[in-house]
Amino acid sequence: MTVTADQVVAAKAHFGSLKNESHPKTSPYRAEINKGLVVINPEIVAQQINTIQEKIAEAKKAWKSILVVSEKKMYALELANLAKKAGFSYLDYKIPGGFSTNDCRCSTC
Repeated sequence: MTVTADQVVAAKAHFGSLKNESHPKTSPYRAEINKGLVVINPEIVAQQINTIQEKIAEAKKAWKSILVVSEKKMYALELANLAKKAGFSYLDYKIPGGFSTNDCRCSTC
């Protein structure tokens, strides 16, 4: 199923954060800034959703595991419900330190 920019706009999935809280590296993805709120280009969002759908399909065909990581506390319950429904592993906002960098500081490694 291909996602279109119109579907992204209808789902209101193209809003970012406040301008003063957005990272400068996100500027290529901005469509505009409206009343201090960053509006992400819905075409880019749709393109990224379609790309990740393809990658997930490839991973499923290869019997690979999928781990979804979300750092936002406000999405923790929604992520848990979706993971149970779809059958994938997840980490919510309680991400252990060094998890993404594999920076183990123990004496046995």
